[in-house]
Amino acid sequence: MKLRPLTLTTLSALTLCLSQAVLAQGMGSHPGPMTFKEADLNGDGNITEQELYQARAKRMGNLSQQGYPMRMAGQAPNFGDVDLNGDGKVGPDEFAQAQQQHMQRMRGSGMGPPTGAPPAPGQNVPGQGGN
Repeated sequence: MKLRPLTLTTLSALTLCLSQAVLAQGMGSHPGPMTFKEADLNGDGNITEQELYQARAKRMGNLSQQGYPMRMAGQAPNFGDVDLNGDGKVGPDEFAQAQQQHMQRMRGSGMGPPTGAPPAPGQNVPGQGGN
């Protein structure tokens, strides 16, 4: 069977794209920080200490099964770091603010995502308006 040059080029390009996607997944790409919706397990609009830790354990288990590295797992903030006003529950704005503060601390210690990585949910991006 003869294949035309255009068909061979198309097949080669498709193979290259698929192999790059597989390599990117295995080379430490990461889905980003946990979302408020992920952590609010009962959907009541607040996150409790138990919900945060359960959601984190579930997320880490899923990511680990997918082959994502868990290098930064020990750097995750505890509930007291996320419950900024100390009332025992965390709302969406408080969660976003705590994530932003955590990301800034991580970047300051040289352990955060590389420059140019997408901002954490709720983080203002210069030139793109704010919340």
